[in-house]
Amino acid sequence: MHPTHWLISAQVIRVYDALDEDEFEDEDCRDEVLEDLSRLACVHGPLTTQPEVLPGALSKENRDVRLTFSTPTHALKAQRAFSKTTIGGAQLQCDIECSPRDASVISLLEALSSDDLSDEDAKDEALGDLRRLIEQKASGVLEVSHQEHDVLISFPSERLC
Repeated sequence: MHPTHWLISAQVIRVYDALDEDEFEDEDCRDEVLEDLSRLACVHGPLTTQPEVLPGALSKENRDVRLTFSTPTHALKAQRAFSKTTIGGAQLQCDIECSPRDASVISLLEALSSDDLSDEDAKDEALGDLRRLIEQKASGVLEVSHQEHDVLISFPSERLC
């Protein structure tokens, strides 16, 4: 079960300079680039909308592409993979898009083992241990939950802004 505030957390990545001026103007080329990015993104989780072309943030001549995922964890996994991907001889540059409201959830990727998930007591113990460890350094933890192997730690957003 997902916390309701988790659904509004950062689920969007922005791929910088994904299209140059010529690629943007050529509809077939633009569609091909968007299709390639969608295909690469969907390996990490489903997209909730079609890729969105935006004015370039780093270069005014180029266009960026926004990809919106169904969960913040999928977006984070895609961002990590994209930052190690080269297309057409150029390294992809991308970031998670977020606002201060989005800062309320931290994802610990692959924090739970298969053994933790197969035993309810082991899972509860692991989540409790993580909560205690985090609370040693940060007060105000609202919730510690999980989605598959990933652990989600929720804070009041004002604690991280």
